Amino acid sequence: IDESPLIDCMTAWLIGSYAKIEPIKGVKFLLSRIFKGTLRSGVTWTCDVRNSKITVDIYVEKGSPAVRIDCKCDWIELGKKETFVPQLNIIFPLPVDNSIRLFEVPFGVVNRDIENIDVPVLKWADISGTLKGSGKTVGLTVITDSKYGVRTDKDFLVVSLIRSSFDP
Repeated sequence: IDESPLIDCMTAWLIGSYAKIEPIKGVKFLLSRIFKGTLRSGVTWTCDVRNSKITVDIYVEKGSPAVRIDCKCDWIELGKKETFVPQLNIIFPLPVDNSIRLFEVPFGVVNRDIENIDVPVLKWADISGTLKGSGKTVGLTVITDSKYGVRTDKDFLVVSLIRSSFDP
């Protein structure tokens, strides 16, 4: 994502609006890293994003309802004053109607309305609703051990992974 910088503002603390969103292209699956074991199965893929390199492991463990995603990134992007602030996000789409968005905050949980901004979370964010076309109630909870900015809309949840602010 290229984020519009907020002029005369601290880009390290304030996130601007999205000026340009590009999906990641050129994903290469590493055949040596497709694994299927008795306790864990998964795949590893890599890609180049501009000057940076991303490696992602996606796997499931036996008996767990969770899908684990481990991302390693050699991020070399630089923010440029007056042009853009580069940002890397992961989006989790969930085709639901009547969604509810819950976020873990200090000492509790808060239900937030849709806002086109990143909001803070501690360890998890959840989006739930009625699955389009089925009438079933479904939900998706994203748990993170190191990312604290989440953005939602009526049918997706986005976690901000890394940004290259330039001030302070």
